[in-house]
Amino acid sequence: MYCTTMLHLPPGSQVAIQNIAEAYQIIPIKLAQWPGIVVHISQSQFAIDKCLGFGCLSLADVYGNLADASVDIFRIERIGPISKWVDNFIFFYVPISQVSQYNQTQLRKQNIIELNGGTQRDKGCLWFKGAEWPDGSLEEFDDNCQHLVKALLANDHAPNQDIIFTYTLDHIDAIFKKLGIP
Repeated sequence: MYCTTMLHLPPGSQVAIQNIAEAYQIIPIKLAQWPGIVVHISQSQFAIDKCLGFGCLSLADVYGNLADASVDIFRIERIGPISKWVDNFIFFYVPISQVSQYNQTQLRKQNIIELNGGTQRDKGCLWFKGAEWPDGSLEEFDDNCQHLVKALLANDHAPNQDIIFTYTLDHIDAIFKKLGIP
């Protein structure tokens, strides 16, 4: 899906990856759940990991919901395109000079996705069906292309910078900070 996103980027686009620091440790466990997460360390010692850990499958789902909501917030703020894989957020930078062309392409893709039935579900995976490739396979997107991008101006988060792309890492970091995500 990331390759399809990259294929549709205008010339001169760039990518940055932000990794969430200790992703599974930023969500605390409720006190009532502590008895289910006790770890036996030695004959007489026990420990409680009071935050999400990698060991429990359901805990990964909890973090996944947080990551999905974060991506939605970035898209609503018109920062994108954006994808994610677990705790890695992939930000694609569109040159400001290409925003209009890129958004027109997004609207065309959105229309094709809608004509192809919108959200697709396959064994727990949500994806969006795009156009057909010459070999008969379909484009697969991780976004329905409904959120267009905009050029964010230099502000308190990106002071005194010549902005070439639609946003900067400072814009991204400011949103993560507001969300309390390191």
